[in-house]
Amino acid sequence: VPGSHHDRKAMTESGLEELLAATLYLGDLGYQGTDAMIPYKKGQRPGTGELIKHDKAFNDQLAKIRWAVEQGISHFKNWKIMAEIYRGVFHELPSVIQTIGRLEFFRLGSLGTRL
Repeated sequence: VPGSHHDRKAMTESGLEELLAATLYLGDLGYQGTDAMIPYKKGQRPGTGELIKHDKAFNDQLAKIRWAVEQGISHFKNWKIMAEIYRGVFHELPSVIQTIGRLEFFRLGSLGTRL
């Protein structure tokens, strides 16, 4: 989506929200109002001003997963193939991205076979 948009608006306008309708996906608080798994906020549960223990644990686990994804995205930007227009066969792009991810995690010494 060209220009500067709120995450939620960009997701809707790009058609991604409809595409992910039957999928479990993660997001940050910018994706409120979508089906994304987002962190709990203080005061979200009636009668509480703080997060309960379960909510904190959920937020911690979600943050760990999101951190790994954000790291992966930032590392993709270091690969020339991802910085330019992809000229390969379109249906092979997911495999190319997965291979780059595996190579990058292997280089970093972590998650080499889990991606």
